Amino acid sequence: MTTADAGLAGKAVIDPRAWGDLRFLYLAQRLDLASPEEAIGMTARIWAWQGGAHTDDVPAYVVPAAVIIALLDDRWPAALVACGLARRERCHDGAPGLYMSGCVPLVRLATRDVRAARAGSRAAAANARARRDGAGG
Repeated sequence: MTTADAGLAGKAVIDPRAWGDLRFLYLAQRLDLASPEEAIGMTARIWAWQGGAHTDDVPAYVVPAAVIIALLDDRWPAALVACGLARRERCHDGAPGLYMSGCVPLVRLATRDVRAARAGSRAAAANARARRDGAGG
């Protein structure tokens, strides 16, 4: 991830279908969480990492297991697989990882939306500078 893309970290889009997905109930029960909503919120930390790390050159569809453990804890990789929310795959660099089921459109959406917002902000700032510079001369 480049310095310019570092700001993408922390952005997650939760698909509305997640709220009724029983796999999150199972995940909450497996990990002794208070509710499926807590499981969704904690899983969103993984999606946020994916949104920040994803590039066209190095897609982040497969999340390194070490990242999941660092974001949450060492119980999460196995629990996500057991609940059908992820499957074991290798990362682009060969490290063990998890392909997060159903997240590919979410990662693309979050990355695209944040980049579009940044581009819009840059354009608005350029327009404001142009108006300011034009008004002064």
